Amino acid sequence: MKDSPHRHQENVIGILSGFDRLRFRGTLRSISYADGLDRFLGAGRVKYRDFGSFAEGLSERIKDHAEQMAQEAGLPFLYLHSSSQNPGNRPRHRSPSGTASLTD
Repeated sequence: MKDSPHRHQENVIGILSGFDRLRFRGTLRSISYADGLDRFLGAGRVKYRDFGSFAEGLSERIKDHAEQMAQEAGLPFLYLHSSSQNPGNRPRHRSPSGTASLTD
């Protein structure tokens, strides 16, 4: 496998190493049940009627922070509005150097 880039040198424009995307999945156990969520919202003094705007605001802050970190690192940022987006329909992206086209 390590010899492949050398054997196909005329067709290789770059080599990716490491992670090119992160996907977070899991459960926050402390708020995955009614009492835990009640305590979490109570600690933040969030009323039930305000939960929608609270959650949207928190999501926006997380997204903005991730985008800022990517920008500072000189990396592209693509926000997927849904985890169920069809990978075959995602747009093509350029590497930070602009030389290699990346797809899923």
